Amino acid sequence: MDWRECRYFWNPDTGFVLVTRKGGVDPGKEVARMWMDGAEDRLEGLAWDDLAIVAKVFVEFNTLVVRDRISIDDAHREFLKIRQYRCFVAPDVSGAEL
Repeated sequence: MDWRECRYFWNPDTGFVLVTRKGGVDPGKEVARMWMDGAEDRLEGLAWDDLAIVAKVFVEFNTLVVRDRISIDDAHREFLKIRQYRCFVAPDVSGAEL
């Protein structure tokens, strides 16, 4: 899904993280203390791969992992649902010849 179509939930106390489409699953405040939408007025009308959107996705990922101590693996698994993250994150090179 496009970043602007998503809503993401997380809980720094438990490590919970979930990325879903707006209007989709809502885990509730007992599970996820924090949430945000990917949409911002300044991002409307931009191409899906505009660097402003891509940067926002990676800033949010970094915030969850560094500031809120969400597991890198859990955040990565959930953020792979987001087109801008999936297309711009370094490809998995496990097993590839370097």
